[in-house]
Amino acid sequence: MMDHPLARAITLTLAVKLCVVVAMRLFLFDGAHRPVIDASAMDARLTAPAPHRF
Repeated sequence: MMDHPLARAITLTLAVKLCVVVAMRLFLFDGAHRPVIDASAMDARLTAPAPHRF
């Protein structure tokens, strides 16, 4: 599977990128920064009137 000379470098790069994305998700966008989504919030969002376009 690692016959291509760049295969190891590409695999390592993708693994590092995955770790960075997971770390960003855990540390920057944790649960405290996300809005609470419940039935009333969904109802308010879905039944709101459309904005007026000029």
